[in-house]
Amino acid sequence: MMEAARRDLDLEKLFLLAGSAAVEAAEKTGDRHRAEHYRELRDAERRRIDS
Repeated sequence: MMEAARRDLDLEKLFLLAGSAAVEAAEKTGDRHRAEHYRELRDAERRRIDS
């Protein structure tokens, strides 16, 4: 049971990391609309994890 909970936490961190990388990539390419979209998804995931 503890191992499953740890793995869930690892996956949540992975999703946040991927979201942050997507925001950064979109910003570097100058795609502000896409960066904002990825930022919203990442922030929604962060709120879901924190609740």
